[in-house]
Amino acid sequence: MVNCRVKTLNREDQRRGTTSEVHSEKLENIMVHQHYGTQTVNRGAVQPGMLVKHKDSTWTASANARGRLYLHRGVEMTYTKDLLVEVYLNGLGHGLSH
Repeated sequence: MVNCRVKTLNREDQRRGTTSEVHSEKLENIMVHQHYGTQTVNRGAVQPGMLVKHKDSTWTASANARGRLYLHRGVEMTYTKDLLVEVYLNGLGHGLSH
């Protein structure tokens, strides 16, 4: 079990679709090996650790510097200058991180 503060949801939170922090944390831990599609985003919005689809393969973003998005996969390293890149999404619709 993850140690974190639990927020009790009231009716207003439930109407807005808010989830508790524990629920979000559990989803993040469970869904690490699954993805829920991809989304095309600006290269500048990609954070280190996000999983990126590049040339029909999955890569991990490592840095975003000098107009390049650096990617790695095991011992392989590459970069892309493409303005738009595809990132894998988790169950919450955010970028999937490693």
